[in-house]
Amino acid sequence: MKKYCIDTNALLSFLTDRNINQQKTVEKYLERAIRGELSLIVIENVITELVYVMQSVYRTPKNIISQTLKALEENPGISIDGHFNLKTLRQIWPDPVNDYGDALIVLYALEKNCEILTFDKKLLNSFKKLKA
Repeated sequence: MKKYCIDTNALLSFLTDRNINQQKTVEKYLERAIRGELSLIVIENVITELVYVMQSVYRTPKNIISQTLKALEENPGISIDGHFNLKTLRQIWPDPVNDYGDALIVLYALEKNCEILTFDKKLLNSFKKLKA
């Protein structure tokens, strides 16, 4: 089964109306995950970033954020994970992957042989370079 490590920006695009095309794209992946056609992985750092942005940028009430996290947790096609090896992380951050959050996703995807579901071209380029 194909596995995807989903990025914060993809989840935010799904949960908000900031980009309807991206929202529809992520919705298709979530529907496929529900049907058991693929697996979506949300690492702990993505949860932290998601909560932070929903609270600080979108001013989403905590109870709504909590319900959102519950829905992610209860979706049978989504797993929450995130343990990482600090020594290995330091081999890719801050160079060649400059953003710490991106480095965590890249590391996880490389170690677990996943693709990355994101709209962040810089993140995808970093991942592709290290994957090659």
